[in-house]
Amino acid sequence: MKRIVIAGLSVLVVSLSAVTAKAETETTATHTRQISPAQLVDSAYRGQIEGIPGYRQFVRARYQADELVQLAVESGELAPEALENQRYLNAVKSQLRGFRPHRFND
Repeated sequence: MKRIVIAGLSVLVVSLSAVTAKAETETTATHTRQISPAQLVDSAYRGQIEGIPGYRQFVRARYQADELVQLAVESGELAPEALENQRYLNAVKSQLRGFRPHRFND
């Protein structure tokens, strides 16, 4: 009887280990998140995306939409598919065109 209980517990532990390992792999694979074009430009302005200096330097540098998206992909903020998504790139371009850092102080 002890052998059956021990064997059953062993199978249970091995099964739980396999399920946990699979869940961790799936979590790692979907680590990147999708942010809106407006959030991307705002995050870049605030210096929250690695490789973008933020604030005045961001405004002076005049980043192109594809550059901004590339940096966001490299920093894990966006999935690589965003570089291929022309609608997303156009929306980022539109956000950059209308971007005024002091729009609330006008």
